[in-house]
Amino acid sequence: MDNAEEAPTESSKGSRRLLIGLIFVAIALNYVDRQVLALLKPTLEAEFGWNNREYALLGSAFQITAAASFLFIGYVVDRFGVRRALGWGVGLWSLAGIAHAFAATVSQFVAARVALAAAETVGTPAAVKSAAVYLPLKERSFALGHRFRAALLADVRGVRLGLSGGHSLGARAVPVIRPSEA
Repeated sequence: MDNAEEAPTESSKGSRRLLIGLIFVAIALNYVDRQVLALLKPTLEAEFGWNNREYALLGSAFQITAAASFLFIGYVVDRFGVRRALGWGVGLWSLAGIAHAFAATVSQFVAARVALAAAETVGTPAAVKSAAVYLPLKERSFALGHRFRAALLADVRGVRLGLSGGHSLGARAVPVIRPSEA
């Protein structure tokens, strides 16, 4: 544990619920991005003239980058602390999401997806460490259960976001908007 993080204390129940809520929102946003791209395949193919191979490159690049990032992101969270690592992660994945709006070629979309995948991986280890560091033992499983619930609900919400936002706003706008706007 670094100096910026302290052991669980008898903090107010409201503070603990806020932490659980923030973990939920961060993970939900993380997973919505993954669902939306798959739903927008027909729109992206029509708008940019991509073929199946180019579209598959987007998905493969994202998954490979995420898998590789998980090898070291836990160390980053341990080294710099949850607050800094998650703060930087959210900032970087927001910028990567915005970069999609400016992408015009497959290579540019792949670069945006790779950056997004690398930044988003901070969510899971940060959620686990947040629960371990800031919550009493009896509330940790509850918090981690919400982390997994966020991922599952984001899958469902991502379907709605992709279908409504992608077709009405255009494929470039979807990675920039968030679930609350769908």
